[in-house]
Amino acid sequence: MRAGPALTFWLICRNRLWTKRRDAVYAWQGGLDNTTAVIMVGTSVALMFLVLFAFLFALGLVVVDDGQLGSELMHPVSFFNYPRLAWLAACLGTLAGALGSNFDSDDEIRRAMYSKRENERRQRRETRSDGEN
Repeated sequence: MRAGPALTFWLICRNRLWTKRRDAVYAWQGGLDNTTAVIMVGTSVALMFLVLFAFLFALGLVVVDDGQLGSELMHPVSFFNYPRLAWLAACLGTLAGALGSNFDSDDEIRRAMYSKRENERRQRRETRSDGEN
């Protein structure tokens, strides 16, 4: 259960979606941007996990043989072993997806996160701040 918030934190920090107070145009904008980022990324992580869990659970019921699973677990198999197996696989898949997001460009992430106009404003602000330094 701690994986969801940890992955949300990782995705926000890694992709620089957290707005610093000095980067916001208005004082209230930074807090609103950050709240929106946490809600959007957290909801996306939760939905991705739930869809992956449901898919893996259904796939496990169809593909994994009771006899084979029982021999691997070394005890009789019950229906409740399949959700545990799907939970483990979904956690690993969600973690792999978060780590795989490292290979996405910052521009792609920002395009998905912000509207076109807000993304253009942020680019102009970054260009101005780069020119000042």
